[in-house]
Amino acid sequence: MAMIGGTARDYSGTSMFTGYGVHLDGSMDSQMEALRRLLPCICGTRQSCKEYLAKSLFVFQLGENDYKIQLVNGSTLHEARKSIPSIVNTITSGVEKLITLGAVDIMVSNVAPMGCYPLYLNFFESSDKGDYDEYGCLRNHNALFDRHNSFLKNGLRKLQKKHQHTRIMHADLASQIYQMVQDPKKFGFGIGTILMGCCGKANAPNGFDLLAMCGMDGSSVCHDPGSHLTWDGMHLSDAANKHIAEGWLSGTYCRPPILW
Repeated sequence: MAMIGGTARDYSGTSMFTGYGVHLDGSMDSQMEALRRLLPCICGTRQSCKEYLAKSLFVFQLGENDYKIQLVNGSTLHEARKSIPSIVNTITSGVEKLITLGAVDIMVSNVAPMGCYPLYLNFFESSDKGDYDEYGCLRNHNALFDRHNSFLKNGLRKLQKKHQHTRIMHADLASQIYQMVQDPKKFGFGIGTILMGCCGKANAPNGFDLLAMCGMDGSSVCHDPGSHLTWDGMHLSDAANKHIAEGWLSGTYCRPPILW
């Protein structure tokens, strides 16, 4: 039930980028409600739906936009850090709601190291070299996401213990993407393009400019999208997603693996 700008918590009517009309209305609760409304159309009775959902795979990838909306609208890292328990609890409660509906196989992804994403590198550019790690990523922002991921892992562990008839899979998107940044050639990416968006303003730092985002006037597309980690500075490229899918299916970056 993914929605554009999807979040765990409810930010109805809030703008992701103030003044640009990117409003958020895809909270986890609204997505769950959309699923409940749809179920009778696809599986009929409540019992039939429980059986149907028991044979389905669910993927939770929430949290990234919860931090993005706070940080791009002026919250400090310290303020955003205070919201971690609330965001994680919202995600785990959503997983539990799915379990009550009949879901058995649920995969939950942690949050990517977005301090390596062109959008963050553009928005939070710093003159202090100490704010960056050795790979050019924003150190303190990634520490925020690491803390979220630690809370999430602990929450999922408790949930799995409580619902032992389910299979809750923890996908480690953060480690996988950061390894791509650390060793881009191993994954087929360009050393000079790993932190550059492919579609955007080519001559802007990291290829990202809010006034010339992908598809807007002044934007262009690179010649080799497969050499980039991100497509438009905010979303991963097809090449990156291919690696991620393989890692999740095989279990290299997902415990337990989707395929077993």
